[in-house]
Amino acid sequence: MFGGRLDIGSYEFIFAKTIDLEINGGAINRSGIATLTIDFDRAVTLASPSALRLFNHTTSQSVDIASATLLNNGTSQITWDLAGVSLPDGRYMAELVHNNVIPVQIHTFEFHVRQ
Repeated sequence: MFGGRLDIGSYEFIFAKTIDLEINGGAINRSGIATLTIDFDRAVTLASPSALRLFNHTTSQSVDIASATLLNNGTSQITWDLAGVSLPDGRYMAELVHNNVIPVQIHTFEFHVRQ
């Protein structure tokens, strides 16, 4: 019992919202992408870099970013360091998927890579 009421142990998730996507720290030159940074409305902890799915619409291929490094995980601004991840020319979709640690609102960003 909690406060005279039966407590069934459930709780409500409030999804973290994405605010912005920044490529290469905001640099104008996007010939090659080294980092992707997503701003959230609160601190978020992601289970792995693969919480972000990258899809190249030009090649119709998903991009494996499991080898990327998460920087500032557990904060409201998380960066994927993509050193060692090959991103060929193309129009990309980055989709942040729900994770098991902090529920994140699914959000999709689109961007273009030109080498």
